[in-house]
Amino acid sequence: MGVRFPSVVCKGNIATQTVTNTETALQTSPPISPMLAGGIVLICWMCSLVAATASTNIGIIIRRGSGVGGVQIGGTWLQACSAAQNVNMSGCWFDQPPEVANVQYTLTAQQISATANGNVGDVPMLVFVL
Repeated sequence: MGVRFPSVVCKGNIATQTVTNTETALQTSPPISPMLAGGIVLICWMCSLVAATASTNIGIIIRRGSGVGGVQIGGTWLQACSAAQNVNMSGCWFDQPPEVANVQYTLTAQQISATANGNVGDVPMLVFVL
């Protein structure tokens, strides 16, 4: 007898460019429902970006909720970069949401010191209830 834990995968990007020096939503998961209040959720992500002109860093943030207005979970992951550089980043983070139904997660990016928009390649994300 097996057990299947709730999980959602998203592959289609919601943005094709990172807006100059503005936090931009790259990917939002479909709603997922932990089985218990206080259940642990694992978020795994990868992103492939091309830095814009004069960009010095790209910051990645995970937010609970849909869009850039959600609650930030974890820190901001920074990657040093230069103009037109391919930046590939990946990571995992745990969350313990207070809600038990229809929780969403959004992966965002923000360029630092950029003078133009950057480009978004691939941004897959897996949200898994433990």
